[in-house]
Amino acid sequence: MSPLLDKAKIKLSLLAVGLVLFGILGLISWRPELFYFVFPVETYLFMHTIFEFSSIIIGISVFLIVWYSWPQTHNGRDLVIGISFLAVGLFEWAHILACNGIADSFLINRENQTAAFALASRFFAAAGLFFAAFTPRRGRYRPSDRLHFTCSGIGVAAGVMLVILGFSNYLPTMYRHGQPDGAFLVGVESVIVGLHIAALYRFARRSPGEQHVCQLRTALVCSLAGEIAVMGFGTGGHDSYELLGSLYRLGAYCFVLKALFGTSVLHPYIRISRLARSLRNLSVRNAKLYKEAQNNHQLLKETLVQLGAMVASKNNLEEMLEQVIRSAAAVFKCDHAYLALAEGEPARLKLVAYISSFKPPAELLPDQSLLGEVFASRQAIVIDSFAQAPKKVAHALDAAGLHSMVGAPIRHNGDIIGAIGLFSRRFGNFTDSDAALLTVFSHQAGEAIKNARFFAHTVQSLNDLRVLYDIVKEIAVQLSPSDLLCQVTMKLQSLFQADGAVAFIMHHRDDGLHTEKVFSENFTDGEIKNLGKVFSDNKTSWPWGDLEESLVTMSILNQRRLHIMPLISGGILQGLLVFSWKDPKIEIPSGLEIILSTIARQSAVGLERAYLYDSIREMALTDALTRLPNRRQFDSCLTKEFNRAVVYRRPITLVMLDIDFFKKVNDTWGHLAGDAILQQLGTKIKSLFRNTDFPARYGGEEFAVILPETAEAQAWELAEHFRLQIAAESFQVEDNCIKITVSLGLATVSDDMLGKMTATRLLEAADQALYEAKQSGRNRVVAWQKNA
Repeated sequence: MSPLLDKAKIKLSLLAVGLVLFGILGLISWRPELFYFVFPVETYLFMHTIFEFSSIIIGISVFLIVWYSWPQTHNGRDLVIGISFLAVGLFEWAHILACNGIADSFLINRENQTAAFALASRFFAAAGLFFAAFTPRRGRYRPSDRLHFTCSGIGVAAGVMLVILGFSNYLPTMYRHGQPDGAFLVGVESVIVGLHIAALYRFARRSPGEQHVCQLRTALVCSLAGEIAVMGFGTGGHDSYELLGSLYRLGAYCFVLKALFGTSVLHPYIRISRLARSLRNLSVRNAKLYKEAQNNHQLLKETLVQLGAMVASKNNLEEMLEQVIRSAAAVFKCDHAYLALAEGEPARLKLVAYISSFKPPAELLPDQSLLGEVFASRQAIVIDSFAQAPKKVAHALDAAGLHSMVGAPIRHNGDIIGAIGLFSRRFGNFTDSDAALLTVFSHQAGEAIKNARFFAHTVQSLNDLRVLYDIVKEIAVQLSPSDLLCQVTMKLQSLFQADGAVAFIMHHRDDGLHTEKVFSENFTDGEIKNLGKVFSDNKTSWPWGDLEESLVTMSILNQRRLHIMPLISGGILQGLLVFSWKDPKIEIPSGLEIILSTIARQSAVGLERAYLYDSIREMALTDALTRLPNRRQFDSCLTKEFNRAVVYRRPITLVMLDIDFFKKVNDTWGHLAGDAILQQLGTKIKSLFRNTDFPARYGGEEFAVILPETAEAQAWELAEHFRLQIAAESFQVEDNCIKITVSLGLATVSDDMLGKMTATRLLEAADQALYEAKQSGRNRVVAWQKNA
């Protein structure tokens, strides 16, 4: 809701309250014979005393709320109201004592002093609300201001009370039974009404939309109605107007109490609660933002790593350059790729590596070739068509059937040392993104050239590294491949002083290359997941697929350096080690080739040995045709599940099933068709039974399914559902649709039978039930009976 609508709603609410209050007064004045009463003195005093006591309690409560909440709120406006209502409580107390004749011994003019106490109470309430309307809630208040203001207010109230008590004879007459109000009383009451109206106007101009301001305005309307009831309609007697005025004032005090309770107690508590909740949300949001920033930062580095991985740092410069150009051609899927380095002065480009059926000149002048243009411009370029190229160059490119090109300069320590160009037979085959990626390639090529040129310096540290080599050799003797990679990664991380590391085992499956993380430090889960995607996807782009060496190191520079070490055995990538540094200038120490090569080869052999073990284990426990567990694995699982059922006193069911007239299928359609049906039936068994069940091929055309924690009725429903599905299914074998049925026998052991049966007897019982199903007509489910 908009602020304008809020203000309109508040004004309507206040108008409704005023109409109701003044409407009651008008109703009494209009039909006095029905609603106007003059109460007996005792009755009026009783009700009047109840109202006054309530006002005293409210006044003191208002003061105590403000007093004790001052250290947290420092609300000057509420303090003014609280002090004035403390004075109201004091004058109301004096009024009660005087009105009921309790303090007659201290009073000289009882009636006049009683009226003066009541008038002072109303005046202090009106004055407090008036001054509060002009007092700022938040100011530069000191802690001692609470005591100073309170003492001042109580001092003024005490002075007025002493004047009423000690100088009553000098006070003007304010009340005389049966007589009209004196001029002084009318004047003071008029001032009170004016204070109410002024305060009401001021509050309407000051934050009218706030709830506590609305409550204070409601209190002013109620108090104003009470003053009008006494001043305009009252006769000075114990009538309906006097009692209604007291009731209106009591309602006004209640609204004041509610407003100050909200601002001094409820609002600070809500504010503190919201602040605490905001701090919690802020901390959670900051943590999420920090993690997202880390993930995004790392994702950028991983993307660059995948691109930079195409460039392998080799000791032999020629081999390295050939690998660079092959990797670039493979990644960008281009037809022709050229790499030239600058030599001599003035600089001339010498073609050092290329993949193309078209061989350009061995040397290129910077101003007479496209690679020379890239070298001279010192930035990557993209050409969608050679129509605007120099005629000589365009003619040569047209002869070769090339139509588009992307090129990037090769940099080393800020200097341009060469250029790399990729050409395509298609128009517009390259984009600006390709140029940016090729720039990364060219940068890595510069790094690789630097490593190759300075290889001679690594020989000097060979003797020092042999000691470390003897140490890391022992790391490779690990029984567990995961432990092996963990030890290798931790040792290399310590040697390189890397800030973070992660190790992956690579799984070669039918659907591609998959990663399994076995070690990580200072890499988030999101970073590891993204690295796994980078290393798993698009396996054809990996540069080390054609490498003979088992050790390849790669680096990429962009605020954070990443180095990747593949573990290759027999030409197959077995694992990857990734190291990271926050400082992009840090590099792996040179001269560690022998150590890293040994670690990589031994780790790769260990992983290959683990893969071989897993393959042999799978072959030993899985049926080759149906890919279901075989009889050996079934026997082990049946024993384990039966023992578990005995220990936990849970039911267990074994289902044996057999294809009806399977020999006829083989005789009619051939054994290859029979194998296809067995294979499809194995798939059906896995899909139609539950995930918690254990299916296996028992032998020939016979299968078994272990149903843990399954009673006989539920097992029978599962078996019957499976039988119906198979009977309704047509098995497609080449161009033939073959219908088969199955017979099922099941045996369930539960409760007291668990202690009397064994896994072998359960198998015999299920087999006996299967035999009965076949003997009784096939294509049915038979459950084993205990007393059979």
